[in-house]
Amino acid sequence: MLPPLSVRIVIGGLIGWSYTAGFTLMVLTFGPYYFPNLTNWLIFTFSVASFISGIPVSMFADKVSRKLLLLTSSLGSLITSILILSLISSLVNDQYIFWALFILFSILVNTYFLTEDALKSEYWVTRRRGGSYTAAVRVMSLGGSIPVIFLSSYLPVSSYLVLATAIFSVGFAASLTWYLIGAETGKGISISAWEHE
Repeated sequence: MLPPLSVRIVIGGLIGWSYTAGFTLMVLTFGPYYFPNLTNWLIFTFSVASFISGIPVSMFADKVSRKLLLLTSSLGSLITSILILSLISSLVNDQYIFWALFILFSILVNTYFLTEDALKSEYWVTRRRGGSYTAAVRVMSLGGSIPVIFLSSYLPVSSYLVLATAIFSVGFAASLTWYLIGAETGKGISISAWEHE
């Protein structure tokens, strides 16, 4: 049984918003404020870590529980963001630990993105998969990120990072809700299972 349509739209929107806004706030802070000389390397490292981690994730993502993968990657993104937030003043002087945490954060956030992106195109019945509901969720996630990024630019850097962590908390709460009440879209389940809503 699928949860009501409105619940799926809200959960999908919150999960996508958490990824988009939270990740953007975290990454925009590292380069300009803490590591201005490493901004290009941060972008490059995130891209490489995402690409490399995306290969194994794509190979086993359909064979495992999509709900569990979403939950663990959102929890991992939250935990690593909290670690970076709480240690940022010392990480400036100990870049080896920062890079280890940043690469782990990149892998977890990328897994979170890949899973939520697959999910929001899957948990509609096939006849509705033409794009209307998926587009609505994307508008919520991307459109909702714009005012957050704009308004947060007036915050001090420490509050800015706290906000990013709070946003990841919302994503984890939405992922946990989906884990508890949502339908499984992984484990090799046929797409025809969604013909009956």
